[in-house]
Amino acid sequence: MITQVDIHAVEKDLMKTPKALVIKFQKWVSDIEKYGLEEVRKVRGWHDHALKGNRAGQRAIYLNKKWCAVYVIEGSEVKIVKVIEVHPHEY
Repeated sequence: MITQVDIHAVEKDLMKTPKALVIKFQKWVSDIEKYGLEEVRKVRGWHDHALKGNRAGQRAIYLNKKWCAVYVIEGSEVKIVKVIEVHPHEY
């Protein structure tokens, strides 16, 4: 069961992220540490999903419609790669 989360790489991103979303992100991290990633992924409200294209191999959760946290699994640890503002795709 994966219960360790490394947020070191996104500390600067979190400073630029709206406070309400930082609190939501911290709740997600806390849930992983308490229940494990496998259980937290089952919670539909996080919208946990695999990414495609140049981010293949990474996963993301939505913090709201405009912000997401991107992560990878390395061994027995979740490593947060980026917290980003999502821009609509141009078609």
